[in-house]
Amino acid sequence: MLNIFCSIFLFSREHNIALIIADTPGLCAQIFTDFGDKFVVYDVNGEEPISAMMASVTQEADGGVVATLDEVRHGFEDGDTVKFTEVEGMTELNETTHKITVIGIFFCSRLQTLTH
Repeated sequence: MLNIFCSIFLFSREHNIALIIADTPGLCAQIFTDFGDKFVVYDVNGEEPISAMMASVTQEADGGVVATLDEVRHGFEDGDTVKFTEVEGMTELNETTHKITVIGIFFCSRLQTLTH
């Protein structure tokens, strides 16, 4: 069975095809996935994504500072990836993804734009 999995894996890699293999050899199951070299996972801790309401965003050369609503901790960590949605005023932020650095429990700074 392993030879079959290996040949399927090699074929999918050669032809840039995403691969999901599931097997149930008994009471337990196993799943193998390979989405290719260009597939990036930004999740560092396996937890469900969190959402935070932002009060303000500043425009600065170094990426700006994002502030959450008063007395609401954002729960982000350094290096987290955030996606902006439903932004009013600075609509160019909508649907963009950024790596952030936390500068306080109510503030984070945008560092690196990942996508538009």
